Amino acid sequence: MLKLGIRVSNLEKHGSGHIKRCMAIREYIKNPVYWFLDKPNNLKIIDFPKTDKIFIEKGKIQYKSLLSRIRENKINVVLIDHIQITNKLKINLPSNIPV
Repeated sequence: MLKLGIRVSNLEKHGSGHIKRCMAIREYIKNPVYWFLDKPNNLKIIDFPKTDKIFIEKGKIQYKSLLSRIRENKINVVLIDHIQITNKLKINLPSNIPV
């Protein structure tokens, strides 16, 4: 079963395209999705599906909540749409997690 985690930028000035792109992909996923966002900001409210879970990381380059959910076996595939953490995150993920 697909257990998807999405780490996406939601910065006010540059995040709306990232969110829209990931939401478009999300429409094709039948299972609940775990979303990992930057700190809250003034980005307009996003209507995430009610089945999804939302986590706010402590900073724009953080991903500790995502790693915790992977270790808990709640996520087995990761989608990253965040230019500042892409390569750093890939290095720290378990090798069996597709990114």
